Parts: sequence; structure tokens; C-alpha cells
Amino acid sequence: MEGRPVMNWLDLVILIIVVLGVLSGLRQGAGRMLARWVGLIVALIAAALSAPPIAAWADAQWGLIARSAAFISRYVRLPRELAELELSTASLAAFLEHLRLPGGAPDLLPALEHFLSQNVAPALARGTATIGAFVHDGLARLLLVVSVFLMVFVVARWIAAAAVAAILSPLRLAGIDRMLGAALGGLERLVLLSIALGVLAPWLTMPALIFLHTAVDGSRFAPMLMNIFLRYSPVIYRVIP
Repeated sequence: MEGRPVMNWLDLVILIIVVLGVLSGLRQGAGRMLARWVGLIVALIAAALSAPPIAAWADAQWGLIARSAAFISRYVRLPRELAELELSTASLAAFLEHLRLPGGAPDLLPALEHFLSQNVAPALARGTATIGAFVHDGLARLLLVVSVFLMVFVVARWIAAAAVAAILSPLRLAGIDRMLGAALGGLERLVLLSIALGVLAPWLTMPALIFLHTAVDGSRFAPMLMNIFLRYSPVIYRVIP
């Protein structure tokens, strides 16, 4: 990756988080870390399956998407000539060309392109007429799904991990218990970092996050973690009907 520094501040943060995970796993041992891993997997599956329908239900009850879109439109402003383009596949391509995305994350643009293109027809059916309205509405829908995803993930992970820990607590693994715990602890932090960076990816073009955009652009580790999430977790980019 020529032209990139050896490490920037974001890489240091990532390394610190992973090292803390290794130390935590070393202290807790393989049994507890295995419980946390089961909780992580169960939570990911539960959140992935339930986030879109729960988000759709919440929007139907309280009109969250329209409110969020109105709020987002105050802070996410496109150039006027682009925002007022009539919504179509061609104008969507023009919008994607306009985006300045972090380098080193080749899966980010295809993920966004897929998410946006599959929503053109539903948006037109809802009466969305311009690229500007389409982008604000899409960000609002994405924000709602991501918020529900994270809430379900946190709750499901806590419940599943506690249940498995109660089952495994009488067991004691010999010999490699602490070393295996350290490995599982470090790997767990990498997965969580990948989720966090992947969820943030669509928002990196916002002016308020330009500092993070610059950090990801110059990072050695962040783009790799972001790409893992974007490649294997497309559920986050699902549309709410």
C-alpha cells in the first residue's frame, strides 16, 4: 500500500483495542471467551434477521424515517445541481461518481451501489422525485436499520453469553486454557471492530466525519476490517419496504 504511513492514530487505536482483548481473554480463559463467542454469533444472526422487520414496524408506528430524513437534510447537503436531478439509474450513477470515499476499501462502493440501486424503484413508488430526497431518505432508512441492528445485537449477545457462561462455568479446560482465551479475545475484538467500521462506512462522506474519513484513508488496518464486514454482512444494506 504505497503512499500510506506505517501507522496512523486509527491503527494505534485498533491495536490497543485488540491487545486489550487479548489480555482480557488471557485473564478470563477459554471457557468464558467461548461463551462470549457463542453470544457474538447468536447476536449477529438474531440482529441480521430481525433488524429489517423491526425497523419497518417502528417506522410504521412513529414515522421515524420521515423525521430522520428531515433532520439529515439539514446537515447532509449535496451540490444543488446534483440534488435536484430527477431520480433515475443514470442520475444515481452521477451521484456515485461524485462521492469521495476512503481509499483502500474497494468493497465500499459496490456495497453502496447495490444498496442504492435496489432502492430506486421503491423510492419512485413512494413518490421520491430527486436525487437529494432519495439520498436523505436512504440515509434515514439505513440509520434506522443500523440502530435496530445494534440494539438487538447488544441485548441478544448479553443474553446468549450469560446463558452459555452458566453452562460452561463448572468446566475447566487444562493446559492451553489461557492461551486459547487470549486468541479468542483478540479475534473477538477484531470482529467487533469490523462491525463498527462497516456500519460507519456509508457515513464517512459527511462533513462532520471528515476526520474519520481521513484516518481511514491513511490507515493500514481499518480498510481491511471494513472490507470484511462489507463483503460478508450485506444485510445491513437491506432496504425497508
